[in-house]
Amino acid sequence: MKMHKYRILCFFFSCYICFFIPELRSQVNDANLWIAFSKSFDLPDKWKFSITEELRLKENYSRLDNLLTQFSLGKRLSDWFSADLNYRYSLKYNIERGYYHRHRIHTDLNFRLKADEWQFNNRFRIQTTADTPVFEWYFRQKIGVEKSFEDLTGGIAWEYYYPINNPKLKLLDRTRFYFSLEYKIDKRNFISGGFIIERERNVKNPWTNYILSVQYTFE
Repeated sequence: MKMHKYRILCFFFSCYICFFIPELRSQVNDANLWIAFSKSFDLPDKWKFSITEELRLKENYSRLDNLLTQFSLGKRLSDWFSADLNYRYSLKYNIERGYYHRHRIHTDLNFRLKADEWQFNNRFRIQTTADTPVFEWYFRQKIGVEKSFEDLTGGIAWEYYYPINNPKLKLLDRTRFYFSLEYKIDKRNFISGGFIIERERNVKNPWTNYILSVQYTFE
């Protein structure tokens, strides 16, 4: 049984090498840390409500970048499709503005296809953020694959940001590569960790964030 778990870890480590090492050749701009706690509640008719508190640090973990609270309401419409609506309030840091209040609303359409221990995911997101006097609109798509065995699940994913109403940006704004592991403690408790490479696109001097993430989830 243990050999199967080791094989899963080796498989996703190999995927990590293939997907992420080319990105590491670029100059390191910053190291980030995301720590989150999430609690979800099952509601009648396959509805679910969740609350997430998250702390994000940047500048090599030395400065508070974002302190956020997110409320989510979603429904599973079938075995392969679900949708949700989310509101996020955050205290965000900007070098020009300092700390300021930011509000965001986004809606997700989630598609999944399961085959034994494998699961293929495709998420479409539309979001708007009150970050400046003008509301910024983005379209985001995240594509990934997961492999599970008993209480351990590993996954890789790729995501892109496409600006909808920014006249200065007509191509991809940024991309993210994800590598994640989730451990199921019991039926209600989960802990997950991940490594994310976030990079700015279509600019002369793009920044790159290398992000470590940890999340505890209670259902």
